[in-house]
Amino acid sequence: MIDSGAFALCRHCQAGAFARDWMLEKQARLLSLSAMRRKGVQRPIEEVGHRMRKML
Repeated sequence: MIDSGAFALCRHCQAGAFARDWMLEKQARLLSLSAMRRKGVQRPIEEVGHRMRKML
């Protein structure tokens, strides 16, 4: 069974909204994506992952 979040994402893609959003993001020089990536790196799980990868 697909949960409501996944279903909404599928509808978003099928309606072409994802492509439109991506084109706008690309025109804005990926500012939102870059901000999300910077924020994501600061999460505790990323620090744990970094330490684990150093051990391998």
